[in-house]
Amino acid sequence: EEEKKSELGETIDNFNLEMLDCAVEGDNIRLREWIAKGADPDAIDTRVEHPEHGEAHGDFRAIHYAAMFGHKRTIEWLHAYGADVNARNYIQEIPLHLAATGDNLDCVKTLLGMGAPVNAVDANGWTPLFKAVLWKAANETITTLVEAGA
Repeated sequence: EEEKKSELGETIDNFNLEMLDCAVEGDNIRLREWIAKGADPDAIDTRVEHPEHGEAHGDFRAIHYAAMFGHKRTIEWLHAYGADVNARNYIQEIPLHLAATGDNLDCVKTLLGMGAPVNAVDANGWTPLFKAVLWKAANETITTLVEAGA
């Protein structure tokens, strides 16, 4: 697909990378601005390398970063713009795995409310609950996952 260019000469790929950075930072104002300019809320971050092969695996999305860093409002905005709450990264984690691993209770609740499957398994066969326990998440996070059916 031919790269689209804006009137400023920036590419859609640049817009996507800027939007991904906003998700890491939880900068919802800039995130919405980049999406309005044409960034894809489900864009894949091609800058991240696969740890085993040293090549871009391209499977982290903005919603993964928002869940990982505890940015509940960013998750809500991305979802409103069409981001997939069940998108999988290179080890088949969905954002709920990352929110549980990071003990980000508000993100866990938000993702569950958006329909994220509580018993999704990653490439290792691990569920969000298993990861929450493994990484010593707070009891409230663990209880929330259990009450959701884990």
